[in-house]
Amino acid sequence: MLKGLSLQYFVVGSVFLNMINSGLHVSWTSPFLSQLESDPNVGLTKDGGSWIAVGFTIGGTMGAVISGGLIEARGRKGAMVVSASLSIVSWLVLATVRLGYGLFLGRLIAGIGNGIASVVIPVYLTEVCDSPVGRTSTSLLNTPFFIGALVVNVSGYCWSLTVVSLFCAFLPLAFLVMCQWLPESPVYLAKVNASNLKEVTYQIKGQGDAEPTTYPHFPFSRLFTDKAYRNSLIMCMGVIVVQQCSGIVPLMFYTQTVLFENIEDLPPVTFAVIFYLALIAVSIVPTIAIGQDDRLLKPPVIGVGLCLLMEGIYLYVVHKHLSTEIGYPWVKMGIILFFVICYCLGLQTVPFTLIDILFPIHAKAAATCVCVGFLNCVASVIVKLFQFLFDNHDMYVPFVMCASFSFVSLVFVTCFISRVNRGEVGSDLELRENVVPA
Repeated sequence: MLKGLSLQYFVVGSVFLNMINSGLHVSWTSPFLSQLESDPNVGLTKDGGSWIAVGFTIGGTMGAVISGGLIEARGRKGAMVVSASLSIVSWLVLATVRLGYGLFLGRLIAGIGNGIASVVIPVYLTEVCDSPVGRTSTSLLNTPFFIGALVVNVSGYCWSLTVVSLFCAFLPLAFLVMCQWLPESPVYLAKVNASNLKEVTYQIKGQGDAEPTTYPHFPFSRLFTDKAYRNSLIMCMGVIVVQQCSGIVPLMFYTQTVLFENIEDLPPVTFAVIFYLALIAVSIVPTIAIGQDDRLLKPPVIGVGLCLLMEGIYLYVVHKHLSTEIGYPWVKMGIILFFVICYCLGLQTVPFTLIDILFPIHAKAAATCVCVGFLNCVASVIVKLFQFLFDNHDMYVPFVMCASFSFVSLVFVTCFISRVNRGEVGSDLELRENVVPA
C-alpha cells in the first residue's frame, strides 16, 4: 500500500489526469466547431456555435455552485468521482449527437463536471499533500490542462469528432479506476468525525506518530460577513477579472478559427501545436512569487495588453491593406508567443495562488467555490463578447477590446495588489483561527 510521499505523488498524478481531461473539453471547439458550422446536416449558425462554446463556461458556473454542498456532503474524493462521471456522459453525448441543442447539452454537462473539478482539485491537493508538494502541484495545474488542449487540437486534425470524443472518454474512466486508491481528505474526515481519520492521516504522512488535525467549522456566509475575508475575496475576484481580460479562454475555444484559419502557408493545426507547446513550456515556470507582488505582476499585464494590441494592429493592416497573409504568418506567431510568455509568467495561476496565500486551509473550499463560479461567469461574458465582435466586425476589434481591458485592469493591480504586500489583506486570517490536534 502506498503511503507518505509515494501516495502524495500518486494523488498528484491522478489529479493531473483529470486536468488533462479538462483541457480536452476546453479546446474541443477549436478543431470541431468550424466543421460543425460548415456541415449542412447539422445546420449550425455562427451564433449557435458560440452558444455551444460558451455552454462550457455556463456549466462551469453551475458546477461551482453545486460543488459547495457536494464537497461537504460527499467529500473531496466523492466530488471528484461525480465530476469524472459527468465528464464521461458529456463525451458520449458529444460523440453521438449532431443537433445544436444536443451539443450545447453535452458542453453544459462537461462544464458542470469541470466546475466541480476546478473547485475540489486545488482544495484536495492542499488538504492531502504536504505544503511543498501541494503548493508546487497546484501552481502546475495548468501544465496538464494545456497538454489536454494540445492533444485535442492534434487529434481533431487526424480523426473525426466521434472518434476523438470516444477516445477522450477513456481519461475520466481511467481516473475513476484510480480513485479507489486515493485517500479522502483528512480535513473532511475531521469535520464528519470519521473513525478512520488517524489511519488515513498515517497513510498520507507515512509516520506512525502523525496526529490528525481538526479545524473550526467555517460557515459559508462568513466569506461575506467578515471584513477580512470579504476583502480577501474581493482581491481574488479582481485578479480573476484581470486574468480573463487577457482573452485566454476565447483564444483556447477558437485557437484554429480565430488565430490561424486564414494562414495559407501551413494548416492551422501547425500553429496551434506551436501555441500550446509554448504554453506548456512556459507554464512550468513557478509563478507563486508573482502572485504576491504587484511590481512583478504589472509587467506581464502590460505585456499581455501590448501583445493583444499588436495583434489587433497586425490584423487591421493585413485585412485592410493586404490581400493575403502569405509571407507574414510568423509575425502573428511571434506576437502570440510573446503573449504566451507574458500570460504564463504573470496571470495563469495568480487567482488560486492568492487563495492559497490569503485563506486558512479550512476556508479554502468556500473561497475556491466562489472564485471558480465568478471566473466562469466572467469568462462567459468575455467569450460571447469576443465572438460577437469577431462575427459582426473586423477581426482586429476583439483583440483591441481585450487589450483595452488589460490596460484598464492595471489600475486594480496598482491600487489593490500592493495591499497584500503591505499586509493589509489576509495577514491576520491564519492567526485568528484555532487549529488544534484531534
